[in-house]
Amino acid sequence: MDPKLHDYTVFDLETTGKKIIQIGALKVRDDQTVAKFSTYVNPLEKINDYVSHLTGISNYQTDAAPLIDEVMPDFLDFVGDDTLVGHNILSFDCNVLADNGYPVANPKLDTLLLANSYKKRGLFADPIPNVRLSTLKEYYGININSHIAISDCITNNIVYQKLRDGDLAKATEIIDFTPKQVDSRLAGQRFVITGQFRQATRYELTSLIQSHGGKVTCLESVEASFNGTMFLRLEHGLSDYIKEAYRITPIKKKPYYGCILGGRILCTFDGLRINTKMEVLDENHDPIPGLYAAGNDAGGFFWGSYNDRVPGLAASHAHTFGRLSGQSAAGLTADEPGKAVAQEAHVDAASGASHI
Repeated sequence: MDPKLHDYTVFDLETTGKKIIQIGALKVRDDQTVAKFSTYVNPLEKINDYVSHLTGISNYQTDAAPLIDEVMPDFLDFVGDDTLVGHNILSFDCNVLADNGYPVANPKLDTLLLANSYKKRGLFADPIPNVRLSTLKEYYGININSHIAISDCITNNIVYQKLRDGDLAKATEIIDFTPKQVDSRLAGQRFVITGQFRQATRYELTSLIQSHGGKVTCLESVEASFNGTMFLRLEHGLSDYIKEAYRITPIKKKPYYGCILGGRILCTFDGLRINTKMEVLDENHDPIPGLYAAGNDAGGFFWGSYNDRVPGLAASHAHTFGRLSGQSAAGLTADEPGKAVAQEAHVDAASGASHI
């Protein structure tokens, strides 16, 4: 077989290990991509969390996908009589196809073996630790997500042409396939994508966020940073937040949950008039002994109505002013912080009672 191909099909599988969950392929003519093939495949089994996180493929996507017997006729028709090019296809991908009932007789060219032959002879201009596709992707400056079948085909096609042409120098420029920024509406915001989605892959969501100026952080890096640093800092009474460390309780175990808060006008329009000690005032604006108010029952803070553009303000207002009410009821003043901390249990009780 001629190793210097210009007409061929690059293909890649994403699998659970044994079952196929995604097939991607590029048809190349005269070194140019002329057609693409990409589909999810229903493996008739659940995808575990590791595979889902690695590939971004969820059970929602594969549950609605066609079965392998429905996909393969189209795939084989797409491939035709082409030589199949892929990375580690002789040891993995072709074996998986055969194990699923579809051995392919087409000629095959494995770029892993080709790259390894160059590495053993020391022909790469710069040393590389291995010949994994991810390593070669970085070596040749290819900026595209991995473990997505069609994306790996794009990477593999570039790698093959570089190896075929003897271009073994490390890239000095980036070949960028990341989405171009459309606008900056998400600039300065960082997102963590976790869980499963019905209508999009992780890659598609990441691309969408990045195209609007946002950044995406891997959940593992967030957990590693928090688990490795924040717990230790909290144990030593330190905090990276605008709050005392002893008031923060770390969540050490999964699952984690988040919610989207929406502002609503859910309070009295005025309420009981209070002074700076949270004491309720009578009609003459004199304090009523022993009567305190906080939260949405305490008038004057929002003037006439609740500001619905600041979700959560009512809760924090109730908690803070409830604490102040408790301190006032206990006879504490602002210049007695040590005493206030010592009687925290009494303060917390008063604070909880303020949420009316």
